[in-house]
Amino acid sequence: MIAAASADGKLEGREGDAIFRAVHDLALGPAEKALLLGELGKPVEIDVLVAAATTPPIAAEIYTAALLATELDTPAEHAWLSTLASKLGLDPALVAQLEGGAEQEPERARAAG
Repeated sequence: MIAAASADGKLEGREGDAIFRAVHDLALGPAEKALLLGELGKPVEIDVLVAAATTPPIAAEIYTAALLATELDTPAEHAWLSTLASKLGLDPALVAQLEGGAEQEPERARAAG
């Protein structure tokens, strides 16, 4: 999430809020949360994320998490996600499906809230 959200060199707005909420909701103590938040400033190499995708479902989950954490308001963010999808070996049809689901997620959140 952090790597995708900071693809344009900034972690702000909805992107930062989503990450900070996710960290806050974790069952961690204050020291662990502080350590995790300290990692926010460190860029994550895309190849590290790709290496974590040991199965196709995990690859899809990684892409979805990155997609949900990103506002996609800059060309750099679009390029980063496109590169991630390619390196994860995701089929373009699956990427389109995941992106369609991500577009509906804010609507679901508003309806549930």
